[in-house]
Amino acid sequence: MRRAVLILTGLWMVFAVPAQAADQLREAPSPYLRLHATDPVDWRTWSDDVFEQARASGKPVLLSIGYLACHWCHVMQKESYANPDVAAFINAHFIPVIVDREARPDIDAYYQHAMANMGAATGWPLTVFLTPDRAPFWGGGYFPEPARGGMPAFSDILHAASVAYREDPGAVMRSARAAVEQLRALAQNQPGELTVQKAIDVGAYLAARLDPLQGGFGEGAKFPNVPALDLIWRTAIATSNTEQMDAVTQTLRHMVNGGLYDHVGGGFFRYTIDPAWAVPHFEKMLDTNAAMLGLMVEVWRETRDPLLERRIRETLAFLLDELLMPDGVFAAALDASSLTADNHLEEGAFYTWDPDKVRKLAEEDAEAFFQDFTIIALPDGPADGPGTLQRIDFEAGSPSEASLRVLDKLKAQRSNRSRPRRDDKVLVDWNAMAVQALAEAAAAFNDPKLFGIALKAYDGVLDTMVTPDGVWRGRFNGEPVGPSLIEDHAVTMDAALTLYEIKPVERLIDSAVDGLPLALAFEDETKGGFYHTRPDQDAPTQAQDRLKPRFDEPNPSANALMARVLAKLDYYRHRLQLRQKAQHTMNAFGGLADDPGAYRPAASILGLPLVMDDAVQVVIMADDPIGEGADTLRQTVLGTALGARLLLTMRPNDVLPDGHPAQYKEQIDGEPTAYVCRGTVCSLPVTTPADLRRTLLSMRGADFSTAPINRPQ
Repeated sequence: MRRAVLILTGLWMVFAVPAQAADQLREAPSPYLRLHATDPVDWRTWSDDVFEQARASGKPVLLSIGYLACHWCHVMQKESYANPDVAAFINAHFIPVIVDREARPDIDAYYQHAMANMGAATGWPLTVFLTPDRAPFWGGGYFPEPARGGMPAFSDILHAASVAYREDPGAVMRSARAAVEQLRALAQNQPGELTVQKAIDVGAYLAARLDPLQGGFGEGAKFPNVPALDLIWRTAIATSNTEQMDAVTQTLRHMVNGGLYDHVGGGFFRYTIDPAWAVPHFEKMLDTNAAMLGLMVEVWRETRDPLLERRIRETLAFLLDELLMPDGVFAAALDASSLTADNHLEEGAFYTWDPDKVRKLAEEDAEAFFQDFTIIALPDGPADGPGTLQRIDFEAGSPSEASLRVLDKLKAQRSNRSRPRRDDKVLVDWNAMAVQALAEAAAAFNDPKLFGIALKAYDGVLDTMVTPDGVWRGRFNGEPVGPSLIEDHAVTMDAALTLYEIKPVERLIDSAVDGLPLALAFEDETKGGFYHTRPDQDAPTQAQDRLKPRFDEPNPSANALMARVLAKLDYYRHRLQLRQKAQHTMNAFGGLADDPGAYRPAASILGLPLVMDDAVQVVIMADDPIGEGADTLRQTVLGTALGARLLLTMRPNDVLPDGHPAQYKEQIDGEPTAYVCRGTVCSLPVTTPADLRRTLLSMRGADFSTAPINRPQ
């Protein structure tokens, strides 16, 4: 009897784990994980218990990292994870774990770096084999099933990993130990002194490496690389370098006229697979569009380019029409894939166009339309088959009225297609990025309604992040997505300070101050800098080996954001210790300036001196800081490209801290009065928008790099 019970118990455990795993995925706060709930693979979600199971079973862990909008993640699911034979082998020889990289970018970043260090493929899906101690010993990106295109079959990869783990554990452990040792370097600082001149030099270095014909970086697939372009632009503004400005505007022209941009529905795809910006991967991400919106607004402030204004407004319409949720926050992404007319899931099916069908739909406007636009065939399709729209002349301005009529027809026709799935996760950091971008657009165009949308989204971010049950990275269907990370706190505080500059109401800056203790829980007080995770989180590494994010991946580094936030809070609330923390954080990674190979990925950190020591500081004194007079001067500031900006609106009797260059300045004749300062030098008082505009343009290009912003130490 007892033996029978033991047998039945063993059988229950064999069959219960898959059932429990499937239930776990079906109830997960992630559309991506729910998509895998029907796989025959016995997926688990990341937890300490999973690695205890691996240790007890003697099996390695198979880790798969992806996200809902990822086309090749869906391909690998269809080919391998939905394949009963492949799944059976995985279940027999591995403990399989699946992660949504948008919910857990800390896990993703750790293993992306591991694969890069091993010389393996990175990106998504990411496939990594781990020991029960979470150490990676082998892996790569997408693997086909069966083998093709010179790539081995995933079933062969699985077999090789299983055999190696079972029959050559010494080699596996050596590989795992080496990987962990290399990753520990990313937990260490790269100290050094950063200066304004170094930031300017990095900007010039990056500008010289932009593609002179097509814009952007590199000779293969092209990504927006917004932080690097932003650094080039801001150093160009600070030094009046028109060649650098032109290099950025040319890159933007190629991005907004090429296939990276959705000419029918607005908004940007994540990247193109070619150097000519022609053929994208078709996922549309909230963070990509927020970043591009912010950059376009900053450049438009200087150029007033009508085409750029059109793209800004179209991207805003995309965000508000396609990603804005009923409660005022934004969904994470739209899938790259959608169903075709014959019910097949195909990448880009929603966005690609057949030339003959477009010509027929355009009718009498066809000739004019095809003088403005061309259709670039997909690489794996016929030369005259469906493809992506892009402008013929990348230097051209807005398309003709005839072309705009055709685009409207295409949009109406496309509305009848099967729409891509939307990932309704609410991610704190991506939403905070969107808040900043919307707020800057609202300020540049003096659009109070748009500012109200940004403000509502910011309140939604706070409600998502901090609940009675904890501090979270996001939510899905009302459930928390995962523990907050340093970028969630950094971008949220930065968004609050941007809103405060535009509309100086105390509750906005108070919310940034209130968020500071939560962020400081991630700080390395001894050596400087901020860890990606808190020490008590279920991270992929031991607490003492936690990573400190220093690179833009692709969004600005959390350490760069934290240094900027701390410096701004010191400026607005006069807390010297925050300035010192900002300096400590910046210097913790200043050594990156000695490595030209780090300039592009570390652009946000290397550009910190522009804010810390060389920002254009504008102080507006007014009896009513949110009244019409102060607002008129503020709109002048917000409509001008300044490189790095610190904008403070205060009452005449408010006291500026010791060392502030405008400390003893006074209001003139009871009128709202502005002073423009850079370094230790301030302008004469100005009270009219025209005088303020002239002063801003004069001060922004002045050479005060040897006279940084000083506060008593």
